[in-house]
Amino acid sequence: METTQQKALTAPGTSGRRVLIVDDDQVNRALLKAILTKAGFQVPVAQDGASALALCAEDPPDLVLLDYMMPNMTGPDVARRMRGQPRMRDVPILLLTATNLDAHIEEGFAAGVDDYLVKPVDRRILVARVEATLRARADRSSASAAAAVTLQRDALVAELDEAREVQRAQLPHGVVTWPGWSAAGAVVPCGAVGGDFFDVLEGMGGRRVALLVDVSGHGVAAALVTARLHAELRSLLPLHPLTEALSLLNDRLLADGTPKYACLAAVELGPEVATIVNAGLPPVCVGGAGGIRALVSATGTPPGLLPGQTYDSEVIPISPGDRIVVMRNGVRVAESTPRKLGGRDLAQAVVSFAVPYPGWEGELPAGPWQSPQQEGDVVLLHTDQPTKAMSILATWAIERGEELLGLTVTRPSLEDAYLQVTRDVLEVLRRLAVNVAR
Repeated sequence: METTQQKALTAPGTSGRRVLIVDDDQVNRALLKAILTKAGFQVPVAQDGASALALCAEDPPDLVLLDYMMPNMTGPDVARRMRGQPRMRDVPILLLTATNLDAHIEEGFAAGVDDYLVKPVDRRILVARVEATLRARADRSSASAAAAVTLQRDALVAELDEAREVQRAQLPHGVVTWPGWSAAGAVVPCGAVGGDFFDVLEGMGGRRVALLVDVSGHGVAAALVTARLHAELRSLLPLHPLTEALSLLNDRLLADGTPKYACLAAVELGPEVATIVNAGLPPVCVGGAGGIRALVSATGTPPGLLPGQTYDSEVIPISPGDRIVVMRNGVRVAESTPRKLGGRDLAQAVVSFAVPYPGWEGELPAGPWQSPQQEGDVVLLHTDQPTKAMSILATWAIERGEELLGLTVTRPSLEDAYLQVTRDVLEVLRRLAVNVAR
């Protein structure tokens, strides 16, 4: 039966750890092996430096217990050659020496040993020193692994930040304007990059097509599919009618085996009408200050989901001052309640020249708001600037850690057009005045 002292020499967690003993003295090898085997280690032995080097090259141990004085090669000579083997560079080496001469110890450290023990060695000290050295090696390995993981993480974050800037650069900046129309949108992904985008592209006959696209999933995979979709739509829309272009897009995505699909709304804008296709998004809302005049619900299957799909469009007459709004999702209207404005509700509010302002606490954001009114736990801010509306919505999403994807297309009223011309003239006069002053 083992005594308490004998049990104390058997270290938990040492099973399977290999300690190579290198000593030319058979009695010493047997004694050291008995002590370390009792402590739970596996203990191969070598009687000289050459056999030790061969064992290490074949199967490196976890630690080497190396005698200083041996024929042919001394302990420091063996340690130096061990350090020359790539797999032995980080294996701890303990030097056993019969003296504590500074010259011997210095020679050992110079050769690459980690520590030394003076013979005869107390068995408790021997086991404790071996365990401590192995723990130190494990700590160094953990620190190195953690540092490597940190470097990988930092590199990945840098790549994602760069990808985010590239993806942002592909979105329209500010308000997109062309004769008779303007468009403003907002994208707030849940991560650095994502599968959401909006744009205004050229269609057949020089018409403009406003697009809002939500690729399934999140992250890098969705972002890659988004870039592909963007490129495909740029090439298809100028050459094919809107519905045919979307059918071709669906076929191409499925032909390539792309494991993603895209919910989208496309609005082709003519002089007096808007041709709208909704494939998987909340209703596209059309109207103005007088309220909602039309809702275009999803009738088509998201491209990339099912083969052989065709798409129907709905033609809506557009009057000066109208807005066309589509929102992929909604926003929470208060922190204290689970109530949420859905995408349709949010779009209807924006169409009606009102922006819901959740979390209202008595102070309104800066902007050209008119007659704000409170309904329950939300304030409706009335504005005639869709850009400001999109900006406020994006701000909420960022503050609450939510995603947002929305697009507003506006046909300015005659009054808006007159005001814009007036602003342009005043700006020209201001610049002329500045140039004259110089």
